[in-house]
Amino acid sequence: MAEREKKRQKLTEEQCTGVRDLTFTLADGQRMPAVGLGTFQISDEEVEVAVLSALKLGYSHIDTAEFYFNEGGVGRALVKSGMLNKCFITTKVWPGGAGMGPVKSFDETLAACKQSKAKLGVDVIDLIIMHGPFGGREARIDQFRALVEAQKLGV
Repeated sequence: MAEREKKRQKLTEEQCTGVRDLTFTLADGQRMPAVGLGTFQISDEEVEVAVLSALKLGYSHIDTAEFYFNEGGVGRALVKSGMLNKCFITTKVWPGGAGMGPVKSFDETLAACKQSKAKLGVDVIDLIIMHGPFGGREARIDQFRALVEAQKLGV
């Protein structure tokens, strides 16, 4: 039985190594790791431990969001691990609407991007997306324009 477990464990390690190397090329030429840690429903206090554990296992992509209220914990884990600015970071901006706050304008969306960057403590966020298609067509266009501006500004 112990020999079988060793083989199973070795296979898992080999598979993980291969998965760590899988990436997608984004439209701007960035390479995004295909596998990442999602932090949905992990409190700001608990996410630090989860991210530290994932980084120890070799994860190099962490996904968070303004609406998860845990970007600060993700940032603290990146600092503690020595992986600050060495991981691919995805975050999502809450657009507002859907019964959860007013719909964000261009300026509010850009400000939210900058706040996420500050909470995470990174030099740049690799991928920022809108968390949902709320607020109507015109609001979504303004929010998209704000994301493009954030990318130009190096947010």
